[in-house]
Amino acid sequence: MPAFPYRLALTENGLPEPLPANLNLVRPFNFAGAKAAAVDGFTKDTGVPFTSQHGHGWQRDITTNQRQRGRAPLLADTYPFTCTHDTWECALHNGTYTITLSIGDTAYKQYGQNTKIEATLVFQNHTTLKGRFAEKTLEVEVSDGRLIVEIGLKGSETNTCLNWLRIAKPD
Repeated sequence: MPAFPYRLALTENGLPEPLPANLNLVRPFNFAGAKAAAVDGFTKDTGVPFTSQHGHGWQRDITTNQRQRGRAPLLADTYPFTCTHDTWECALHNGTYTITLSIGDTAYKQYGQNTKIEATLVFQNHTTLKGRFAEKTLEVEVSDGRLIVEIGLKGSETNTCLNWLRIAKPD
């Protein structure tokens, strides 16, 4: 596993912090291509469409939109990207969840990244520098049995790069 050549702030290193004691892990996902190694404790999502059998996936096949740069630990180094609007879903019981996610690219500066979770804006036209990431945690309410994550914008000419997402539930 390659190491970063410099020390980054925890919210810019592309790696999840330990889960706070008041949260219980529900499902963590690493977004990576089919050939990428698995990351312990994370479900690998390779960009295939949602199926009830898997309980997670995309509204369309984005398996060809996967990248692995070989420059950092896998959670930060892999991602699907979109220059348009794409939606990922995860089957969950209705309730309140704490979601943490990371966007960014180890090899390139990425301009204009956009994400929403359950229609709540998480990042809007957000730029990450080469090898730096943006991470956010927010609380959302799932009321239809599926967590909805949207990346990118229709008609956009910029990439949104989603590295990983962690779903937790408050005690």
